Amino acid sequence: MYIYTVDIQDSIDVQIALGMRIRGARGQYGWTQTQLADLSGLSQTQVSRIESGTLGDPSISQVLGLARALKIPVEVLLADDSREFNAAIVRVAQDEAT
Repeated sequence: MYIYTVDIQDSIDVQIALGMRIRGARGQYGWTQTQLADLSGLSQTQVSRIESGTLGDPSISQVLGLARALKIPVEVLLADDSREFNAAIVRVAQDEAT
């Protein structure tokens, strides 16, 4: 029998990284938290808490809503590789400019 364990620090690091990515992507659009909340179906408070890493683990539906609003594939938003995320942000910025 295999028991899956999660290191609390790893979970916190993932929450902080996710929040930083969402804040960075939102900044590329020049959106406020309220604007992102409206587009993603979340409240402004939820967006704020996810960005700051204080929400805990966001739900799948919250992450999906944010990914859709930001036009970033969810797997890129959650990826360990920041280069892939940065490339996605550049693509979004280029698409928005055209």
